[in-house]
Amino acid sequence: MYAVGDADALTETAGPEDRPRIISVTLNAAGRRNYSYLLPADNDDNDAKLKERDATNESLGADREFTTDMLTNGGVLAETLTKAQFDNTATLLDKDWAPNAEILAPFYLAEVPYGTDVWNTPADPAGRPVVLTLKYALNANDVEKYVDVNMPAIQRNHFYKVFCFIKSEGTITLKIQVLDWETGDEWVLEFDYPTYSNPVPASSSFKQQTDGTWKYDSPVYGTPATMSYTYTLDQDGNQVVSEAGAFSVDFQMSAPEGQTWMPTFDGSSSDFEIRIYERDSKARVRGQIAASAVTWYTIKVIPLKPLDADGTLRKASLMITYTPSWLNELDFLMINGTSDNNLAWTEHMPATGDIHEADIDKIVITQVEPAGN
Repeated sequence: MYAVGDADALTETAGPEDRPRIISVTLNAAGRRNYSYLLPADNDDNDAKLKERDATNESLGADREFTTDMLTNGGVLAETLTKAQFDNTATLLDKDWAPNAEILAPFYLAEVPYGTDVWNTPADPAGRPVVLTLKYALNANDVEKYVDVNMPAIQRNHFYKVFCFIKSEGTITLKIQVLDWETGDEWVLEFDYPTYSNPVPASSSFKQQTDGTWKYDSPVYGTPATMSYTYTLDQDGNQVVSEAGAFSVDFQMSAPEGQTWMPTFDGSSSDFEIRIYERDSKARVRGQIAASAVTWYTIKVIPLKPLDADGTLRKASLMITYTPSWLNELDFLMINGTSDNNLAWTEHMPATGDIHEADIDKIVITQVEPAGN
């Protein structure tokens, strides 16, 4: 959205207090959608289908107000044009606008199949088209004024530029230009959920069954996940933490290509440590690990100190993180519990025993005394 003042009545040297200003821009609830539908782009009846699916008020959002602190230059108009210049659409589209002339930065709207080609004429049906309400004033001391801007139908792959012209007598006029969305760089995104195994005990083996499916020959359904503090002695008699009592599982993410993952835990780093190894080569691995259809990894959660004298148990939850390429936000894999392979640790199961009510993005591991103590 661009906004300019009337150059016929306002000099370029006028101070900020004397200049027209946009106080706020409100996207009314009628123009917002809580959800929308991405219909095939080449269908001629998309508008009819959108209207059919958009018929209930549940699809509407709430008012969204862009206040002074969200507007460029606090909403104060930084440029002027004459009325003749503003009336010349080519001038508006070709003008090299100063950065602070763009009062409101672009924002995204879902498709809305209702609208009007005349900005000051409401469209039918009431309460469905996109309407912007502008609050503006001639200067810092002027009475605030309001105007509704009735938008055209919002279509996919289009860019809508709104030009506001505040006249010297305090009225406002607008122009709305609908442009094709400029094609930028092509982003190829994988929307596939990662393909991976559930973490299984390192002592288990994965075998193909007679029906062609793959299952582990040592299911862990109902088995508690435990670990113990174990150590060896160095030549000076000092304890050196060993991995003999670690909670150890094998894991593989095989796809999509380029996807990475990394295990983590929610316990204290002074109490536990995670170590990752290539299962076959035994090589230590650190950091993000790329999906591989040929490489399995062994994940170990290791207690770093013995239990306290009172025997209070310590727990840590093992989780595996990944960042979907389309989301760019950290997420957690569902690693605990499947009905076909019977992979679920006891701590993970709810009191009802229903696996569908469980937190399946973690394996809760309990530190216990080493065997034989």
